[in-house]
Amino acid sequence: MSFEYFFQPMLIGLFISAVLVYFFRKIALKFKIFSLPGGRHKQKTAVPLLGGIAVFLAFLFIVFVYPGLVITYSIAGIIAGSFFLVVLGVVDDLKSLSWKVQLLGQLIASFTVIISGTKLFYLNNPFGGSLRLDNFLVDMPANESIPVIGAIFIVIWLILFTNTFNWLDGLDGLAAGVGAISFISLAVLSLSLTVYQPPVAILASVAAGGLIGFFLWNFPPAKIYLGGSSAAIGFLLGAIAIFAGAKVATLFLVFTVPIIDFFWVIFIRFKEGRSIFSGDAGHLHYRLLDRGWSARKILFLFLSISAIAGVLAVNFSGLAKFIVLIVFMGITLAFFIIFDRLITPKKA
Repeated sequence: MSFEYFFQPMLIGLFISAVLVYFFRKIALKFKIFSLPGGRHKQKTAVPLLGGIAVFLAFLFIVFVYPGLVITYSIAGIIAGSFFLVVLGVVDDLKSLSWKVQLLGQLIASFTVIISGTKLFYLNNPFGGSLRLDNFLVDMPANESIPVIGAIFIVIWLILFTNTFNWLDGLDGLAAGVGAISFISLAVLSLSLTVYQPPVAILASVAAGGLIGFFLWNFPPAKIYLGGSSAAIGFLLGAIAIFAGAKVATLFLVFTVPIIDFFWVIFIRFKEGRSIFSGDAGHLHYRLLDRGWSARKILFLFLSISAIAGVLAVNFSGLAKFIVLIVFMGITLAFFIIFDRLITPKKA
């Protein structure tokens, strides 16, 4: 494993992020920017927000000064889209924004990534060959063409991970921990002999370090939360996976539980005739809390599953990885069904 492309950027990201989190926590305390009791985090006291800004600023600073990393148009587009969501997240922390405004912001950020040069012409077919996404092309200035189906996939993918990560940020340490494991998996895979993409490894390693630095402050009981800027971190994760050459199966495997939880909650809300954008305590981590699990026990469960999935994602490829993904998804979905039907929540 290369120190220059993996350990060094991660350690720098960890240190700078941890320091910045300290200062942004002070700012949040001074200006009373809190998550109040009774909110999504289920905490009993007011907890400062703005942690996501610290993580992103640490990432931004290191990426711009790290030797050997060239800021291409595609990387600049990812940074610009993420930065836009950071700003939107801060506004949401100060004055709660509607889901329509947040979704519009995510669409703008996604199109920023696409028009800056990140394209998707095909997906690897686990059974051999590739799935073409460039059947329809739209001509752009400077002899550039954008594959329409590929662009639609990118938008859906980015919005999925933006919101999955954001919804995961409902328990102390959960989003930061799973996110860090995901970035590490992308970094390790990018340095494998069959892939070898040092720029991707640096980006993912810096982001992983930033989340680990935040995790030190966010470990239960949390001293600070990511806040609305958590959406930007999820967006960054999804964007780097696409920029890396559509590491779809890898990221999907590590995020299997959160993604199944995402769609499960949407299904339940739709089934009950409620808005899919309405907040509730239907997420798995909330239901485990209701069953009497401690925050640390739930965190250990999620991180263990993600770490195992990360190891599998890095060591398997092609059809083998696809089979592992299907099995992982099947087991997770079966658990959700059994948990929902057979386990009755404890009565107060």
